[in-house]
Amino acid sequence: MKYKALIFDLDGTLLNTIDDLADSANHILGQLGFPTHSTDKYKYFVGNGIPKLIERCLPADRQDCKEKALRMFLDYYSLHSEDKTAAYEGIPELLSAAAQKGIKLGVITNKAHSIAQQVVPHFLGEGVFDYIRGLDETIKAKPCPDGALDVACKLGVKPDEVLYIG
Repeated sequence: MKYKALIFDLDGTLLNTIDDLADSANHILGQLGFPTHSTDKYKYFVGNGIPKLIERCLPADRQDCKEKALRMFLDYYSLHSEDKTAAYEGIPELLSAAAQKGIKLGVITNKAHSIAQQVVPHFLGEGVFDYIRGLDETIKAKPCPDGALDVACKLGVKPDEVLYIG
């Protein structure tokens, strides 16, 4: 079967964002007087959205600070989400080749929608993607398929005509 669209996850698939995520979380932990973690440890903390990242990096006995830490993280990360982030090698060329073949391109991420709208064009180019979908109050976080189904709909393709990469 020939796919009509490719939908990509963002963090860890198109972009290497782990350093900025770790630095931002460690900044917040330091501000709150909590111990920080190595960047390698953050590789196990990510994967289910920023609220889950914050929950996982906070001390187990200080989950009462989760909402405050989340607000602080989002404020800080919005200013530092591009400090060390970079596209993985070969990704721009892959996207260009797919677009030249008429394949529609989309992004679905658990990153906040406003940040996704800022980061994707910055690192991968304006107009490369036909639709970028970040997390907001209208859609459940991955692994719930609602976001990917929404992207497929916005791209004008049926779910069985899409390859999800992430």
